[in-house]
Amino acid sequence: MKFFFYTAKSKKMRKNEIILLKFLPFVLMLFIIQMGIANNPSKNFNKSYDATIACNDTVNVAMDFDCITEVFPDQLLEGDYPDMGIFEVTIYDENDQPIGNTVTGDQVGLTLVAEVFDTTTGNKCWSHINIIDIVGPPLVCDTIYTTCYDDFVPGTLTPHNFRFAFHPDTDIPDNDTLRLSLEVGKVSKAKITDLNVILDISHQNDIDLAAYLVSPANDTVDLFDQLTCGGENFYVEFDDEAEKTANDLTNECKPSDPAVKGKFQSVGNLYDFDGEYLSGTWTLVVIDKNAGNTGKVNNVFLLFKQNGGFVNFPIPTGSSTPVDLGDNKFYVESGFEPCGSATLSYSDSLIQMDCSTDYTGLIQRSWEAVDESGNISLCTQYIYIIRTGTAFLQWPHDFDDIDLPVLACKPNDPDFYPGPEVTGAPGEELCNMVTVSHSDQVIDVCSGSYKIIRHWKVSEMCSGDILEHDQLISVMDKTGPVIENVPNISMATDALECTKNIYLNLPEVISDCSDFDLISFEVGYQILDQAGNPETVDLLYDNLELLNNGQYLLHNAPVGKIKVTYIATDDCGNSTSTYNIITIYDNDPPVAVCDQHTQVSIGTDGTAKTEAFVYDDGSHDNCSDISFKVRRMTTTCDSTDLFFKDSISFCCADVGTTQMVELKVTDESGLSNTCMVEVNIVDKFPPVVICPDDINIKCDADYTDLKVTGKATAYDNCEVTDLEYEDFSNISQCNTGLIRRTWTAYDANGYHSSCTQLISITDFHKFKGSDIVWPKDTTFYDCVENFDTSITGSVIFLNEDFCSMVSARYEDENFNVVDGACKKILRHWEVIDWCNFNENDPDQTTWKHTQVIMLQNEEAPVFDETCHERTFCTYG
Repeated sequence: MKFFFYTAKSKKMRKNEIILLKFLPFVLMLFIIQMGIANNPSKNFNKSYDATIACNDTVNVAMDFDCITEVFPDQLLEGDYPDMGIFEVTIYDENDQPIGNTVTGDQVGLTLVAEVFDTTTGNKCWSHINIIDIVGPPLVCDTIYTTCYDDFVPGTLTPHNFRFAFHPDTDIPDNDTLRLSLEVGKVSKAKITDLNVILDISHQNDIDLAAYLVSPANDTVDLFDQLTCGGENFYVEFDDEAEKTANDLTNECKPSDPAVKGKFQSVGNLYDFDGEYLSGTWTLVVIDKNAGNTGKVNNVFLLFKQNGGFVNFPIPTGSSTPVDLGDNKFYVESGFEPCGSATLSYSDSLIQMDCSTDYTGLIQRSWEAVDESGNISLCTQYIYIIRTGTAFLQWPHDFDDIDLPVLACKPNDPDFYPGPEVTGAPGEELCNMVTVSHSDQVIDVCSGSYKIIRHWKVSEMCSGDILEHDQLISVMDKTGPVIENVPNISMATDALECTKNIYLNLPEVISDCSDFDLISFEVGYQILDQAGNPETVDLLYDNLELLNNGQYLLHNAPVGKIKVTYIATDDCGNSTSTYNIITIYDNDPPVAVCDQHTQVSIGTDGTAKTEAFVYDDGSHDNCSDISFKVRRMTTTCDSTDLFFKDSISFCCADVGTTQMVELKVTDESGLSNTCMVEVNIVDKFPPVVICPDDINIKCDADYTDLKVTGKATAYDNCEVTDLEYEDFSNISQCNTGLIRRTWTAYDANGYHSSCTQLISITDFHKFKGSDIVWPKDTTFYDCVENFDTSITGSVIFLNEDFCSMVSARYEDENFNVVDGACKKILRHWEVIDWCNFNENDPDQTTWKHTQVIMLQNEEAPVFDETCHERTFCTYG
């Protein structure tokens, strides 16, 4: 036997080595303990009790249901210990790393080392622990419900329609309330989208009754609360979409049994339940409001439409979506088996049920789940297949343009006949215990069109109900025949004519539901304008002739475009039209006739524009109006005139020459012809001369200076060659008067024009007395003998101009004996303006003045001899 001793430094055991401490004698055990102490010299033990510990060699650790397990000391230690609280467990993973004392699904299948540590002595021992999973996957097999209209594969959606039938056959307490619990089986995740309720009640007096319905979510809807019918028994389907309202139900009363019967809206809205889960306990509350009459609830039917329901797997919520492996096997990766993935498989056993139940069968689905450790779980899931009968029967639609559009016939399939696969059959989601049959009655309407009255019969085997319905199916030809397109054509007019006789072939019929022999044609036409639009709204039939061979002949079709319309009408009155455009064109050019010679006169602007028609001299076309274009053969005026255009021009350079011009005549068909014209260009306009404005100038102005008097302006449509003037003068000696100046302009053709300018010469500043400076009075103190004006002064004229003729004269009056003077001269001046002199009023232009000239002696007499003194005696 081998013994292995592990110190604190050696925690991991080899797989093929086992410590058999429990077989060692006590002395050897003490040796081991001492070795442990020796290897841990830091530990100081003063305990008096036996500190020996021993671990089991190998321990199997099974996972809990949540795949997490905590390992405790008592699972690892051998023997009994007074206090397990002094021990700690540490587990080491496959990488020798401590992970505490808890293992999870990540360690399942591994063998790890677990260490037990005595916290009071420091002693340790170790065990191998095998992590195992012995718990099978947690299957959850609950009872679920579906209908016969299903393939029952797990995970598939259940049908939309569910009928839950209840047969309580329970008495209604007189003048009291009956509460019926209606257990609606599980349809996983199914939410209500519509609910109808059928109540079958036997009662002696319906007027006593009222009822309401409570959902599993505790929502309440009143079904009815007041009836006025005193008859017996009550069979009503409550439907939000019913034509009859709750008020109609209040007044409903039939003489038959039951007295109250039919489909009505409830007082409350059943759609208030929409969006709730349909599974759970529903409560029907029926109230008997009056004493004395009895009754009972026979049957209750809850007709659900749902969305979201499916055939569920027997796995907990939160599991991953099972992956289909085929052969009724599925793989669930997570969320189902806590320690990993699992595989599901199932097998079904079907128990058929007869009409004595509300089910067509029961499926016992046996499930097996196997996890990664090989653990197996089994359970049986019960699936009840509800018999819906005809509760959700829907008749197929009519194809009559009221319910649905009528069906179109198929022109390429003459054997087309719409069966139920096209027009639908009674539904929806009927079970195999419902039989459906039909018979057809066909009524012909017209060729290719007919109506079918399809009589449906639906029988429900368990109830014995037989329901019948007539479906109206119309197969109609509503489209016209398909006819070929007729190509557009062009053709010339008949010889020497402006019209054309056209033979028209009818288009071929390609397809139609009607018999081709019953298709008729109508042909009409419209004349198109230049823009391609019809000139008339309605078709024209004039000049159209139907020939024996089926062709149409259009007589005398005019030049231009004609739209011919072909209308095909089948036996059912449907029409199709097509058309083609026939272009009739004129192939004969017009006759061009020109003036041989013509004359064009240049205008005032130096040019002459002539329209093309000016050169026409009777051009014509046999079919249409004509238009004109013209061009010059040579030109120095406008180079574009060398090309045909609406008009051409001539200029001064052409004056005196003969130019060749070509006229082009074009008809409406675009055919043209030309002719030549000799054009003589003349200029008959003289130049125009404009004189300067008449002017009044001063007499001292130079009237020959044109800068003063102005110069005439002359222009000509071509050229002014000369501009001159001639004066006719009438000027006085005073240089005033009138000049008539005639201006004359000449052009290159010798034509001239004249105008006259009047030039007036005026004395704007006539001589006045204030313009005279008279000589001043003069006194001489010397002995003067000459009193000439050069000495005494003369008259000065300040503003004498070229228009004045002023003269001055004087006459002296001498005085030799004058007081205070030696001599005095009175010089009488007279000034006359002869240019403005008026004989009748001479003083107006005559001015007079007297100049005083004095001669004085300021020197004393000089004695010739010297004076001698003398003495005279006087006596007084």
